[in-house]
Amino acid sequence: MAALSKALALLLITPFDLSLFGQESCLTPHFYGNYQNGDGLTLSIFIPDRPCLDTWASETLTSASVTFASPQIQQLVWLEEESIDEALKTETRSFRNEFDSFLEILSSTQEQSPDDDDQGQDVLIFPNIGSRYEVVYRTQTAALLSVSHGTAKTLDTILPRFWKSTLMPTSPVPFQPVPPGAVKHVEHILSTLKFDPAVASIVNNISVLQMLNDIRFLTGEDGNSGIVSRHSFAHGSRTAATWLKDRFEDTGAACELRPFLIGYAPNVIW
Repeated sequence: MAALSKALALLLITPFDLSLFGQESCLTPHFYGNYQNGDGLTLSIFIPDRPCLDTWASETLTSASVTFASPQIQQLVWLEEESIDEALKTETRSFRNEFDSFLEILSSTQEQSPDDDDQGQDVLIFPNIGSRYEVVYRTQTAALLSVSHGTAKTLDTILPRFWKSTLMPTSPVPFQPVPPGAVKHVEHILSTLKFDPAVASIVNNISVLQMLNDIRFLTGEDGNSGIVSRHSFAHGSRTAATWLKDRFEDTGAACELRPFLIGYAPNVIW
């Protein structure tokens, strides 16, 4: 076991509890974030050293999972099933098998070199050439994968329906508890919610036909927008951003397209 621990990285995945972050806890400096299990359970992920894990395990009994990853951890990505109406799942054939199909697609996905496309738009192509990934942790409603950094950027484009992805940080992050004042503020807002005739008027005046036209433009189904993909690396994302800016400005708003990362589509700020 000692030899194995030297060759593999240890990951601790445990239900979130404030006691994990006490002043005497050795886990705090090894915290990588809280994530949803897809069933309402919040999980905390740590990548501790072996002495810390041994100390914590000897003092704590929980439903925690200790798993291993290859020492060359690439990009860790948390995947979770979104909360949707159960009726949608029962109406979908082979719903539970879709994640397995996703892994098959992932195993046959080849990364594209940045030099292959001068705009860096298409990061994934799908010939039958294997690429390396690792399933670090998995439940019925969540999974933790280790994939290459290139694959991580567009993993969301091949996820099964009703699933979403979150890139984990590459180094530990400080735990930031929600201040009691912020909790009370949200509780106060929820307690004062009531019918607003102005909001109701806006909702009632929404044009379903205009909504359909807008959707067809943004998806490229109208044949006029030229949009093929709105992924952040695709040219269509910039077309969509400009279109949204124009629509907001039609209402009298002042807007700008604000870049934030090289290669990504800009944010629409108004």
